[in-house]
Amino acid sequence: MQLATPKSSLVIHLARPDGRFSGSCGPLIEAVLSDETVVKAGVSVDQDMLELRQKWPRLEARSRLDLGGIGASGSQRLGLKKLTDSILGIELPKSRRLAASDWSQVPLTQAQLAYSARDAWAGAAIISALAARDPSTFGTPALVDLLQSQRSIDDLFHRRIRRKAAKNQLASVLSPYSFEEKKRQHVRWHEVPTWKANVVSDLRDVMQENRADQGKVFDVAPLGFSIVTKNQTDLRVESNQTHTK
Repeated sequence: MQLATPKSSLVIHLARPDGRFSGSCGPLIEAVLSDETVVKAGVSVDQDMLELRQKWPRLEARSRLDLGGIGASGSQRLGLKKLTDSILGIELPKSRRLAASDWSQVPLTQAQLAYSARDAWAGAAIISALAARDPSTFGTPALVDLLQSQRSIDDLFHRRIRRKAAKNQLASVLSPYSFEEKKRQHVRWHEVPTWKANVVSDLRDVMQENRADQGKVFDVAPLGFSIVTKNQTDLRVESNQTHTK
């Protein structure tokens, strides 16, 4: 787990040599995450918190800000590398080999520590840069107020369980009528009995009711940035300002 400010980073290694989950830093982590006056900014931050929740039943994280919504367009959300490049003018190295390395080893290598610390720092630095341009939107008081109504981690955790259970049951119900074509799964709906079609409808309602929340979306145009979509698979942020790399 990484915690950072724009000036420093703290990497907390939760894995232990015996494979168990370390809780020795529990009081520190719980104090920071549960403090609503401390904004936790990161790309897909809710997913990170849900992974922690599986090991940490008491976990609560307030004031979570998904950076992927900055300059987002429709369902397209931006990654940390692209945001760091566009907002900070810094190219963030993202080594696939390092990302896929063994993060359970104790101690972590210097390269792993630098990789994880840099990611956390980038999120904090992005928010700091945005706050300097627009404190009424990205300043800490404004963000804390904006994020007051978000769901608790416990609520998100149980919603995900219900959604996953409904999805698995749906796959089981439709399995006798399913076939794969061109690497996509299809259903022979004309063969599905009416009562099963009703079950499918109910399960889809459960999945819809418990779908993952969409993070806040922020218009970056007032900050001097614009979204340019060349095609559905090419989304980037371009700045009207000149950055030195």
